[in-house]
Amino acid sequence: MKKIALISAAAAATLALAPSAFAAPEQTLDVKLGSSMAGTTKKPVTTKMTFATGTKLADPTRKTLETIKYAKITLPKGIKLNYQAFPECSDANTCADSAPKSQIGKGTAKAAFTQGTFDPSGTLTPFIGTGGRLIIRTVFDQPAIIDQPLVGKIAVKNGIYSFDFNVQEELQVIIPPDTFQQILDFRINFDKKVVKKGSKNIGLIDLVSCPKGGYVFKGDFIFRDGQTATASDTVPCKPAKKK
Repeated sequence: MKKIALISAAAAATLALAPSAFAAPEQTLDVKLGSSMAGTTKKPVTTKMTFATGTKLADPTRKTLETIKYAKITLPKGIKLNYQAFPECSDANTCADSAPKSQIGKGTAKAAFTQGTFDPSGTLTPFIGTGGRLIIRTVFDQPAIIDQPLVGKIAVKNGIYSFDFNVQEELQVIIPPDTFQQILDFRINFDKKVVKKGSKNIGLIDLVSCPKGGYVFKGDFIFRDGQTATASDTVPCKPAKKK
């Protein structure tokens, strides 16, 4: 995987000095699960999961200033990620070639291009990376070639899992110093994957309980002009049937 897009110091400075006295963009979050029936810790239900996030610009003329710098997606209680049991990729730039079995799904992205009305679309390929990383290969071929890994950290605290991403400049500053693309729609489909360990099947995404009120997913976002946004989505669930 080659990285072709570059960023100049001038472009970085332009983003750092972007004004913030504007209405904040609106961030959306949409999550779908392949199953609404939860399991238990001893008998989990493995499922696929799709999450999509998008930016609705408060002012379309400011799309270069409202690119996302940081994103955190927090999964709800009752969903367990068993990523440690699956094949891993060690080099974020060569996952597709060096560790294809670490691939866990696929996705798409749509963007707004600052010069003219061209709206590029791209492909996303997620992999499990070493050290608890989620690596998303992000590929655009117009108006500039971008083949860049977006690397996030999979974290867990008190049984709650999250994905943390610091979004690098190369995905958004495509032709330095002043040609940008704002990713407006980012959609990832995680497959219903299972790995066999001895006599036991282990799922990548397991539903182990159904919280009261359903599964509430949350997103926190920071834009390059310093503004912030939050988004959430609730997916209904049914508790495991008692025997």
